[in-house]
Amino acid sequence: SSGINAELPLRPGTTPGVPPLVSTDLQIIDMGNCSPRFLRSSFYTLPSTKDLANQINMPLSFAIQPVAMLRPDETPLATVDMTVLGGPLRCRRCKAYINPYVKFIDGGRKFVCNLCNIETDVPPEYFCNLDHTGRRADAAERPELSRGSYELLTTTDYCKNSTFPQAAAYIFVIDVTFASFQSGMV
Repeated sequence: SSGINAELPLRPGTTPGVPPLVSTDLQIIDMGNCSPRFLRSSFYTLPSTKDLANQINMPLSFAIQPVAMLRPDETPLATVDMTVLGGPLRCRRCKAYINPYVKFIDGGRKFVCNLCNIETDVPPEYFCNLDHTGRRADAAERPELSRGSYELLTTTDYCKNSTFPQAAAYIFVIDVTFASFQSGMV
């Protein structure tokens, strides 16, 4: 048992314990962490030291499914348009994207990256005052500051050869599971 009641909504980032099994049918509410429908890790908990990681001797891997089907009772992905800023707001040192875990300081004129702890200026077009707790007043309305999964519109600066890609014509999926090898499919 995963310790999660499938009758209740799963709130990533607030539910203790391990993620639900892939086959568990439940509603997922995005509250700042990516839905396990889109991204799953091979580890529930990362090793805290290099020695422990060497003892485990297992590679860290992720199952990524960016076009996963949502249940009808789940909120669809929001779309964030960052073209007015010339692209997504990022940390000046490590280039991490703005996310629910950055800390805004200096009245909202800067943010501290949650990955490298470097301060980055906030462009005037993105500025918003902070509330009495130090959070941006508009954080709940901005998917990039309140959700773990969202669609991002950006400029051609983020595209190969500075041109938007064409729509995919074909997507190939190859089943390379042990069962497919045993059956002779592969």
